[in-house]
Amino acid sequence: MLTIAQIKSLKPEEILALLTAATAQVALSYKISEQGTVACYGVNKRFPVSLYPSQWERLDADKPNRDAFIAANRAELDRIAADKKANPAKYAALKNAAKAKNAAKNAAA
Repeated sequence: MLTIAQIKSLKPEEILALLTAATAQVALSYKISEQGTVACYGVNKRFPVSLYPSQWERLDADKPNRDAFIAANRAELDRIAADKKANPAKYAALKNAAKAKNAAKNAAA
């Protein structure tokens, strides 16, 4: 992690290189979890996507439907992605509300 002083001293090409590296797609990798799931790393930044083999197989078998759904909803998906970039605080609030709801649900259980 860079300090503010270090960031201020960076040249434009160094900033561009850092941004490019930060936004580059990470190669996917897989591991078997202790619970017997197949964990896929690199899909999101923090946590793996973990499913049992039969669940991965169902997703694979449904690829044509998934691709058709994404294609049919591309405009809405793009609109939401643009809105997330324009209004990050709105989506952070939604994420925090979902976390609080889950925490309350888990505490009640």
